[in-house]
Amino acid sequence: PYSLPAGLCRGEACLARRISLQSPGEALQGRRHAPMRQIPYAGGMENMLPVRKNPRLREFDYSTPRFYFVTICTHEKEHLFGEPTSLSAYGKIAQAGFHEIQSHYPNVRVDKAVVMPNHIHMILYLTENTHLLPDIIGSYKSFVSRNIHSDDPERTVWQRSFHDHVIRNRMDYEQIWTYIENNPLKWKEDCFYTK
Repeated sequence: PYSLPAGLCRGEACLARRISLQSPGEALQGRRHAPMRQIPYAGGMENMLPVRKNPRLREFDYSTPRFYFVTICTHEKEHLFGEPTSLSAYGKIAQAGFHEIQSHYPNVRVDKAVVMPNHIHMILYLTENTHLLPDIIGSYKSFVSRNIHSDDPERTVWQRSFHDHVIRNRMDYEQIWTYIENNPLKWKEDCFYTK
C-alpha cells in the first residue's frame, strides 16, 4: 500500500504520484510547511482546531502567464456530479462552468478538463498577466455553487480552497493532460475515489 510522504496531505501525495514527479515533495517546493499550531475557540482549550496552512507557493505570482493544473474537490468528497461517464444535472453545471471561465476571462483558456463524481480537474492557461489564479477558481466555484443553490439552497458544494500545480515543461504538461484524459476510465483507482 502507498504511504504518505512526510508533510503531504492525501490529495497532494496522490497528485504528486499520479503525475510522476521525481519526488513527491518537488511539487511543493517553496510551500509553507510550518508546524500545525492549535488555537482555542468558543468551546474552551480542550476543543482545539488546527490552523490551516496556505496551499499556494510562497512568493509565486499566480497571474504569471503559464499552464496550471487545478483540482477542486466537493465538500466532504460528496458524490454530487454523477458518474464519470454519465454526469448528473449538477455535473453538467460543473462542466458548463469551464465554458464560463473562458467567456468571463478572455485571457484564460481551459486547455483540458474533466468532471468526476466528487472533484474536477482542469489545465488552465493564463495567456496574459491580468488575473490571479485564485480569483479565477473562486469565480468558477461561485458559478457552480450559485447554479446548484437555485435547486438546493442549503447544499455546501465545494471544500475550501483547491489543489494547484504549476506546470513546469512540456513533459509535465503531457503527463497531466493524459492523467485528466484517463481519469474517468481509472476512477476506481483514483485517490479521490469513494463509494
